[in-house]
Amino acid sequence: MNPVALHLASGASAFSGAALLVLGAGVSAWCRGRWTKSLRSLLVWLGLVLMITSATPWPAWLYVLLGAASLGWFLAEEAPRVRRVTGILAPRVILIGMATLMAGVELPHTFPPEIPPLPGGHLYVIGDSISAGIGSGYPPWPDVFAARHALPVTNLAAAGATVADAISRTAQVKAPHAVVLVELGGNDLLSGLPTREFARDLEVLLASLRQPGRTIVMLELPLFPFQSGYGRAQRADDGRYRLFDPWPGAWRADAVGVLTR
Repeated sequence: MNPVALHLASGASAFSGAALLVLGAGVSAWCRGRWTKSLRSLLVWLGLVLMITSATPWPAWLYVLLGAASLGWFLAEEAPRVRRVTGILAPRVILIGMATLMAGVELPHTFPPEIPPLPGGHLYVIGDSISAGIGSGYPPWPDVFAARHALPVTNLAAAGATVADAISRTAQVKAPHAVVLVELGGNDLLSGLPTREFARDLEVLLASLRQPGRTIVMLELPLFPFQSGYGRAQRADDGRYRLFDPWPGAWRADAVGVLTR
């Protein structure tokens, strides 16, 4: 995959964007000439665009505060009347603080956890085309995983499946101490399903899977710009069920978790 596309799709641009914001605001004190000021502004606005288009599932109010801090910084730097009211240091510190805060909020979601052992030695996969296999030239990854690790794997994935479609397949998960991998949501996202409906279907799916002794792992979606509501829905279920948060996140027993982008 193209490295730039991967950087954007993975959500890593949230951190590169934050770094550019901090750099641009941090060097403002040394920017005197026209070209240095233009470069400083370019760094800040590029950083802001990267953070917004990363679609990181931050709360919406954090996005609003980031935009306000960026605008306040720009006006303080470029408009003398505004600068006389706000000063020059406070807008810089606020912008740097906002970028650092938002990167810090997301950082724990990038730490891979230690997945607990499989007491029952059985993995179920509930997914869409990614897990069901695309074309006949390559076996589905669950089959490859089963052969490589000598584990029983039941692949319940179906091409084109949405979260609502998969609810009916949860009854096929039989082993009481199994790990269930949920790889769904891409077709909901591509079809333009409202995030409220996606969140409702996802909650029903996870509730039907959750049993004592069972580990549920959910892959977090790669998100389009301005589609962070899907990610917030996934992480809300992670918190609601006291879930495992596999990669990035923290694992807890008998829980559901989100394997982030």
